[in-house]
Amino acid sequence: MRYKIKITKDKKPFCDVAIENNDHKTRDEILALALTRFPTTEGFTREVLFSDDEVRYLKSTPTGIEVLAVQPIYQPCNER
Repeated sequence: MRYKIKITKDKKPFCDVAIENNDHKTRDEILALALTRFPTTEGFTREVLFSDDEVRYLKSTPTGIEVLAVQPIYQPCNER
């Protein structure tokens, strides 16, 4: 599972935070830390998205299959 946080301030894009970690506990700790760094009380707007699915682009060769790219499919997360 992956998280992406889209952060804006004053209705302008500020940054995106991508969290790609396989360890569930650590991933959730990083998410909580990122959300505390950009509090809504200081004017930040945060949109939390998660991905538990992905599109893989593959290449077939005589020696096997190669992964060319991986594109996560993000969905809105419950309000945090």
